[in-house]
Amino acid sequence: MNILETDELKAGYDGANVLHGVNLEIKEGEMIALIGRNGVGKTTFVKSVMRLLNKTEGTVLYRGQSIDRWSVHEAARSGIRIVPENRGIFPRLTVYENLEVARFYAKGVKREQIQSVYKLFPRLEERKNLAAGLMSGGEQQMLSIARALLARPKLLLVDEFSEGLQPSITKEIADVLCETNRREGLPILLVEQNAKLALQMTSKAYIMVKGKIVYSGDSKALIDKDEILKENLVI
Repeated sequence: MNILETDELKAGYDGANVLHGVNLEIKEGEMIALIGRNGVGKTTFVKSVMRLLNKTEGTVLYRGQSIDRWSVHEAARSGIRIVPENRGIFPRLTVYENLEVARFYAKGVKREQIQSVYKLFPRLEERKNLAAGLMSGGEQQMLSIARALLARPKLLLVDEFSEGLQPSITKEIADVLCETNRREGLPILLVEQNAKLALQMTSKAYIMVKGKIVYSGDSKALIDKDEILKENLVI
């Protein structure tokens, strides 16, 4: 069963279209990649699914139900969570306070469940009393992902998590996402410019160019097809 399906999704800003009829689907338990260069519409797609953009055309189905008229709050309450490109943390609050805010707005999540995300990212527990804005970019990204996972999402949208991070931090976060998908069956849409990383982490990939899906297929098979990646300006 598809947890998410878009049909001819179009969206943009101030009358300028960015998405030009995007068809994409994610099955329950699946981790897929949406790859492409910066500015092709990947983040616009994520915002459209999360209902952060009101002016869209086409259809977005979540668990078989149209969510075209939903608000962002309805999307969040239904279990869709986003790890935004800008991380979206509260820099003046401590790590623990950031997690408490996420827990407070997630229905039924108890305080002791914060320990579960500390186990995923031990350095967050080490820095729990530190203002989030004083942490490194990689640690802030861990916190952003931890906040989303604490809410026990049914679908996780991760937008450019590796951007600007050192390789060791990128691997640590990638391992957590892959293990969470494998262990819990959490469907994840991984939006990335880093094509090789995204392909290694996922089972299926979509390539976006200028607001359109130009290729979709098995991620592992695509890894060695440099001609396709180069042709579509991914590498």
